[in-house]
Amino acid sequence: MKDDEIALVAENCEEKYYPGGNTILIENAPGKGLFLIRSGAVAINKKGPGLPEKRIAVLKENDFFGEMSLVDKSPVSASVAAAVDSALAYISREKFEHLITAHPVISSKLLLAVAQVLSKRLRQADERI
Repeated sequence: MKDDEIALVAENCEEKYYPGGNTILIENAPGKGLFLIRSGAVAINKKGPGLPEKRIAVLKENDFFGEMSLVDKSPVSASVAAAVDSALAYISREKFEHLITAHPVISSKLLLAVAQVLSKRLRQADERI
């Protein structure tokens, strides 16, 4: 993305800070929006039926999460907690939808980035099976 496009996206984001160990998202809760990790790291944890919670991934600086709730408006598929003190940029579903409607060029770039990450994560999940 070009600098002016990044600036426009940044204008629609809120800065959020989570101390290490603090919960960011809870599995099965309503999706909120997309989070970009500016610094720190987060742990992605999943609980299976009748099983204890298991860490399935750790995401670091410049990774993002919460994208599935933007695409399908489903509940959060896994819990997320700050693994260490973390600074995040957050864009709500409403602001994201406004941004992609009002700015089609940015829309295509953002949606392509989300699709690429979803595809990569699906391939990684397939490899673990």
